[in-house]
Amino acid sequence: MRSDGLLLASLILRRDPARRKIVREALAELGAQPSLSEAGQALIRAKVIAPKDFLLLRELLEEARRPCRGCGAPLVLLRAARCARCGKRNPAVESERVPASRRRG
Repeated sequence: MRSDGLLLASLILRRDPARRKIVREALAELGAQPSLSEAGQALIRAKVIAPKDFLLLRELLEEARRPCRGCGAPLVLLRAARCARCGKRNPAVESERVPASRRRG
């Protein structure tokens, strides 16, 4: 399973794939499984996201960590998925709430 820091990076890249190089450089020195706060601080320092955006994304990730509606198994849902245990289809986290990327000027 991916760490919360990598999930944060994937949410940012989903919104703005052109920032892949900047995000990769910001997270390179953190290791393979950065925590949410480590990744957030690195991305804020690299001016990829604003602190307010980090708080919104953190809330989105917390919302995504919910149990399966069928069997209660823990899931991380960034897209609609079937539970591997019981087969029930679980809805995705709403991607409309992901904040827009920050423009560097």
